[in-house]
Amino acid sequence: MALDDHHKHFAGNVAQKAVIEKDGKVLVVLPPGEETWDLPGGRLHVGEVPLEGLRREIAEELGLDIKVHEVFFADMWMPSHVEPDKARYFVAFACSLINPSASFVFEKEEIADAKWIGKDEVDSLPLYEICKNALKAYFKNPEL
Repeated sequence: MALDDHHKHFAGNVAQKAVIEKDGKVLVVLPPGEETWDLPGGRLHVGEVPLEGLRREIAEELGLDIKVHEVFFADMWMPSHVEPDKARYFVAFACSLINPSASFVFEKEEIADAKWIGKDEVDSLPLYEICKNALKAYFKNPEL
């Protein structure tokens, strides 16, 4: 990174993720055609309030209504499929289901599968490293 790069303002996208817990497990999703699991959520739209944007993404992609609690993890992330100057600000919120017995309704272009995993499955699942870091932080904090 050049010296001048440290003085540039971040102009990337915001990747908001929901860590939705149910019965001691958290929800992960698999995008169509992918082999790497992810946390549910998505990018924030221009002018969108973060909490509303995250609720919108979860409703669109999974058909679930969530209550968004606090931010517990944030970091910069460089997905391999984007240009190097397009880093994303990754932020994870602790969330809960409004209706824990609700069924998934997948947005087929976004989600191929979803499952609940426990903390002992985080390292063994093919999951993006930034998501693993977020889940490890989540499971370390007994107050979340």
